[in-house]
Amino acid sequence: MSVQQLQKFYFRLALGREQFLRHYQGRANAVQVRTECDRLVRFPAGRLRPFLTHNGIHGRFCLTVDADNRFVDLKPAD
Repeated sequence: MSVQQLQKFYFRLALGREQFLRHYQGRANAVQVRTECDRLVRFPAGRLRPFLTHNGIHGRFCLTVDADNRFVDLKPAD
């Protein structure tokens, strides 16, 4: 049995409520961010729904992907 290689990417996001609603309503289905290690990553916008507040989505997050760059987890960092 092999150990699965996971990669973690940290990024900050400041997305206003109206901006996120475009994603939520299906007009845009992906979010692209620049990580703290200066890499662009893209993931489904729906993965951000749990973090939506009245002010939008703001904070530092950790995106975890597997060896095939498939989504594993997204959670607040810090």
